[in-house]
Amino acid sequence: MKKTIFLLLLIAISSAFAQKKDRAATPPIVMIADFEDQKYKNNIGGEFGAWDIEPLDKKSSNSISIDTVNDLPGSTHSLSINYDVKSTLNPLNGLWMRLMYADFSEYDHFTFMIKGDKNKGFTTKIKVEFSKWKDKNKKEKIQTGYVVENITEYWQKVIIPLNKFSGFAAPNKKNEWNNLFEFSINFYSSLADQKTGKIYIDNIAFIKTTTLYPHIYDPVPKYISKNLLNSDNLEWADFLKTRLNGFPSKVKADYNFPDNDHEFLKKIAFDTWKYFENLIDKQTGLPLDFVTISDNPNTIKNSVIGDYTNITNIGLYFMCLAGAAELGFISKEQALIKTQTTIQSLFKLEKYQHYFFNYYDTSTLERTSHFISSVDSGWLIAGLYVIKNYFPDDKNLQESINLLLEPHNFNIFYDKLTGHLSHGLYVNTGEKASYDYGVFYAEPRITSYIGIARNELPLEHWFKMNRVFPPNYLWQNQTPKEYKETECLGIKYKTGYYEYIGEKFFPTWGGSLFEALMPSLILKEKKLAPQGLGKNNLIYTRLHIKHAKKILGYPVWGLSSCSNAEGQYGEYGITQLGAKGYETGVVTPHASLLAIEYTPKETIENLKTMLKLYPDIYGEYGFYDSVEIKTKKVPYKYLALDQGMSFIALANYLTNGKIREYFNKEDIFDKCKELLKAEVL
Repeated sequence: MKKTIFLLLLIAISSAFAQKKDRAATPPIVMIADFEDQKYKNNIGGEFGAWDIEPLDKKSSNSISIDTVNDLPGSTHSLSINYDVKSTLNPLNGLWMRLMYADFSEYDHFTFMIKGDKNKGFTTKIKVEFSKWKDKNKKEKIQTGYVVENITEYWQKVIIPLNKFSGFAAPNKKNEWNNLFEFSINFYSSLADQKTGKIYIDNIAFIKTTTLYPHIYDPVPKYISKNLLNSDNLEWADFLKTRLNGFPSKVKADYNFPDNDHEFLKKIAFDTWKYFENLIDKQTGLPLDFVTISDNPNTIKNSVIGDYTNITNIGLYFMCLAGAAELGFISKEQALIKTQTTIQSLFKLEKYQHYFFNYYDTSTLERTSHFISSVDSGWLIAGLYVIKNYFPDDKNLQESINLLLEPHNFNIFYDKLTGHLSHGLYVNTGEKASYDYGVFYAEPRITSYIGIARNELPLEHWFKMNRVFPPNYLWQNQTPKEYKETECLGIKYKTGYYEYIGEKFFPTWGGSLFEALMPSLILKEKKLAPQGLGKNNLIYTRLHIKHAKKILGYPVWGLSSCSNAEGQYGEYGITQLGAKGYETGVVTPHASLLAIEYTPKETIENLKTMLKLYPDIYGEYGFYDSVEIKTKKVPYKYLALDQGMSFIALANYLTNGKIREYFNKEDIFDKCKELLKAEVL
């Protein structure tokens, strides 16, 4: 007994000593810069200085100096920043400070002292930002920022919880504040309430407290046990299958395709529709996000079923219902019943104010995300408009859809600093995502289009998005040609173009066809913008085909975000066609189908070549998601997003654009057609 007590006491002492040692190892504060040595290096050895987005603009300037202060206790010197953002050519500048790849993961707050100069004047709002390199190659930065408000002429201490900087968050980790590259204080013309002035800053530090704050990857509370739904105690996959209308009976399909091109495409459309006919929860009417069929050719018992959904999936499902009825795969009455079931579920889903969360469980209807997405909200609203105009005479459905449409406001995602849409909002932290959609030629332009049509986003937002990035953005793949200010619909904006294989074009972010062409599923870009977006869509598709076949030597083309050989979702594209660019290696049929409006002959030929060279690529529900060119490996996986885009593209092509027409029947979109007509590449 005495021995046991002695051992317990020894363990307690050791534990207390270890805790004391840990506390001692991480001081409660690390001072980054207090400027007391009057050198232009911070306390950890990092240099700092002033920067301008347009350094050659002589109408605007930015400078720093270390000044003597006598009104801040404990300090004799502080840093002053003279800023000027009144010029339209130089709407952004500030202070940069290197952080020497330091690790601040043990800290939970960032703090500094700040005041404005009452004589020269000052803005009451600034933005502080951090950056780090995404990988060891130092080719792409991760950035995260926070807007500081209510600056006065008196010193005040700003303390920011690190959970407010969502850009460094990572799954299963509370903090990823390691290998930090740079800290900056930025003056935005759109944010500054005084365009020229002077502020002082001092005692920049990280601190450690015991305060716990919500994190964007905190688990979402669950109140309904899915196990209780499984009353027969089936194997989990078998139980999930009981909630579906159907499931593939085998991995590989025995298919015979008609020789006629129209019938060939209609056969693919019919098989692709089976995903939305069968992989829908019977009770809730929500489409499953994905299924992966077991790669054992003799069994599908070990299939993986993604029993959750994304709101883009729901929006595309509504479009698919209209398309299936138009193609005669189901009756219009059947489409209405299916629509009503899904609409009823939408009213049961938990929302933040009037906004749907990004992901929901398909059987319990509980949300599985803290995030509200701007782009996904756009595609859900787009789907509601399509199905609303497909059933104009059903008053109950019209009333229900209007109840879902009317209170939604895209302005919640709008960032006045940049004129861009934020990726979204984390409701548990109350912060917007650190990233925004700054590229014009990308899939979120549908959200921008709808938001402008609904008078929830300003018209100039369309032109604030980057056709190309400024030439001094050296991280981009090429320096844009003829970068200059131009005017459209009375709005001045910057434009230019990239050039590749003799073609001029606007780039996407990653160089994928999904980013480029998804909006054309419902926007009349080909018809209304033959010298603008429609022209760019055609050129971009041609460049994809040329690069894949002539540069990469691939027998097929279609690079876009999809599943890799192991079934993991990844980003793929052509680097030369993106501002940043993704890697190659995986080809997906949905990318080829998205291009069918622009290159029908090449698309049909490409699909037939895929079937010939990669016979595993086709299953009971149409093309599987992808094929890895080098290994010829096909993941037996279907994704609702990619199946949806494929089916809608085919439905449009086979019905002379009916899905696109139903979307554009909404009167509010008439004024936005000028956005498409006016711009010339």
